[in-house]
Formats: sequence, structure tokens, C-alpha cells
Amino acid sequence: MKGHTLYLAALAFVFLFISVTAVSFAHPPSDITATYTPEGKKLVVSVKHQVPSVQNHYISEIIVTLDNKVIAKKTFTTQSSKTTQDVTFVVAENLNDKTVVVEAKCCVKGTLKKSFEFKKPEVKTDGSGAAPQPAPAASKAPAATKSPAAIKAPSLPATPITKGAGSSKGKASPYPTATKKTN
Repeated sequence: MKGHTLYLAALAFVFLFISVTAVSFAHPPSDITATYTPEGKKLVVSVKHQVPSVQNHYISEIIVTLDNKVIAKKTFTTQSSKTTQDVTFVVAENLNDKTVVVEAKCCVKGTLKKSFEFKKPEVKTDGSGAAPQPAPAASKAPAATKSPAAIKAPSLPATPITKGAGSSKGKASPYPTATKKTN
């Protein structure tokens, strides 16, 4: 019986050690970034959260609020990668010149909140009241080419011309020879 009690005590100690160790490795998200694109009203949120296992330790929820009202919310059962949880929300509100709060919760321990203000993009004009025109795209100059006159034809090796096609006097030339046609 004494051995059985000692075994249970050791098992309880191991369980307690593993539980404390797991909690000690748990941590809240370390950073949040957010970008807003007015066209399409897309809010892209990336939560930095370094984890060893995306199935056991992950960002469980991301909540976006505007004026204390939830405008977007997503829950997760795993993390996008070992370093971040990424999500794109399509929001009904125009977020230009407004402040939103993004809250990210870790499934094990901790929460991080961060505020973002998305400034309306400034449109610059040239003073004439006309809408600015985008700069023409840079085009690549065509590759330099040589004119036909500048291209030199390869020279053929000089070979002695033998008289008659079947002449035994000279060696046979590897090049065809011209023969004069007689009438």
C-alpha cells in the first residue's frame, strides 16, 4: 500500500510540474498590426504570437470594436502560423478618420488590446483643381540591336580550287566547287 501511495504522489507531482510548466510558457500576444483599405472596406489584422504548437497554444479570438460596439469578431481553434494569426474582415463602416480597438485573446493566457486610427488618404492636386494624374509607368528601353550592315558574315577558310570535279591532282575539297557549263 505504501508503494502505491508513493506512486500516486509521484504521478501527482509530474502532473503538477507539467501544468505549471505549460502555464509558464503561455503568454499573451506580443503585437497587433492592422491596415484598412477603403476600397472594399477590408481590415487586415495580424497578431504576433510566437508559439511552439499552433494546435495547443494559439490566438483564440480577435474582436474589433468601434465606439464600444463590436463591428467584427472571429474565433479560432488553431493559429495561422507559429508566429502570427492573420485575418481579413470586410466591415460595413468606413473606418477613415475613426479609431478602432483590436483585441486578441490567447487560448491559454493573456489578452492584448491596441487602438488604430486610419487616416483618410490625402489627394494632392497641381493647383489647377484637376485631379492628379498617375505618373506613367517606367518602361524598359529596348535592347540594343546591331544594324544589318554592322553584322559581319563569318569568313570561310580558304581552300584551293581544283580544276574539274573529278581531278585527282588535288585533294577533294569539303566545300562544293562551281563548274563551268559549256554549250
